[in-house]
Amino acid sequence: MTQQEIENRLWDAADELRVAMPEAQYSSVVFPLMFWKYLSDTWEHHHQEFLADNEGLDDLSDEEAHEIEYRDYQSFEVPFIHPGTVQERRASWSSILATITQAGLGQRVRASLQAIETANPDKFSRLSGP
Repeated sequence: MTQQEIENRLWDAADELRVAMPEAQYSSVVFPLMFWKYLSDTWEHHHQEFLADNEGLDDLSDEEAHEIEYRDYQSFEVPFIHPGTVQERRASWSSILATITQAGLGQRVRASLQAIETANPDKFSRLSGP
């Protein structure tokens, strides 16, 4: 699936939402999605900086690398969902795009937003709506 096809699919979904719900309710769906996209892009940018700056630190444990990344690079956490399972994935926009053609998209989006809220209780609340 190309970037343009994904954008078209998301735009079509937004059009369907606009028709199916009142404007106030539409905003409560779309704004959290836009914010989540921003969070995901920001997290990914800082993660790539961390990886580039720490190429020689392969001897760090996962816990040590996590501590350094979140102390020096990240302002918030985008956690893994279903850690240690076949379904493990990060609660990020790009993870959802990788599964956009699979059933249960809405459930995965909600689970991602809830995981971000849970991992960052002092920073974000009510990302996933009422």
